[in-house]
Amino acid sequence: MSKVDETLISDVSQENEEEIFIGKMIQEELKNQERTVTWLARKLNCDRTNIYDIFKRHSIDSELLLRVCVVLNVNFFDYYVRLVDAKINEHLLTHFKQQTTPSQS
Repeated sequence: MSKVDETLISDVSQENEEEIFIGKMIQEELKNQERTVTWLARKLNCDRTNIYDIFKRHSIDSELLLRVCVVLNVNFFDYYVRLVDAKINEHLLTHFKQQTTPSQS
């Protein structure tokens, strides 16, 4: 996982649940590509203020995210897939530990 990934997938609760801050990830990718907010707004056929609004979002509509992925040529959905996989593995491990731990009577 890259440094950007690590900083943008952050701890948000005491239970160590992770959240993807998708707006910040889009903003960072735009910066990495040395593109402007105006450029992205033009590509998405919207106003610059909408782009700044996207940057503030922790979640985003999947259709809009798909459009952003295509324009920036980055699969942001992959971050969600990795998070889901990690959560499923965590759940399975917890379930397995519960099944293999002897109960105390």
